[in-house]
Amino acid sequence: IKKFTRDTPLQLQDVTEAFTLLKAFGLDPMDGTLQAITDQSEKLGGGMEKLTGISSALGQAWAKQKLQGEEILQLVERGVPVWDLLEKTTGKNTEQLQKLSSAGKLGRDVISDLIKEFCCCKHDAPYRHRQ
Repeated sequence: IKKFTRDTPLQLQDVTEAFTLLKAFGLDPMDGTLQAITDQSEKLGGGMEKLTGISSALGQAWAKQKLQGEEILQLVERGVPVWDLLEKTTGKNTEQLQKLSSAGKLGRDVISDLIKEFCCCKHDAPYRHRQ
C-alpha cells in the first residue's frame, strides 16, 4: 500500500480506505484493480470521494455478481462513461447493454473487463476476477 501511494497523488489513508473497501466486497485490490480504479478516478478529476464512490459501486456490483442500474447510475454520477466503456469491452450497443443490465446478465466477467478498461496504462497485472 505504501509503494502504491508513492506512485499516486493519493494519501496513505485514502489508499488504505479504498484498499479495505475493495477487499470487503471481495475484490483483490492488488491484482491491478485498485490501480485501474485510481486511474479512472484521476481521469475524472480525482479525489478521495470519487475514488471511494467508484470503488463502492463496483464493489456492490461484484458482491451481488451483476452490474445493474443502481451501480451503473452511481458510476455515471461520478463521470464514468460506463456505457461507452461497456460497448468497447463487450461489442454490444448501449440499448443491448441496458437490456442485459435490467435482466441481471452483466456478470462478474463484464465487471472485470470494465475494471481493466479503466486502467490508462494497461498493466500486465493478472486480473483474477474471472469466474
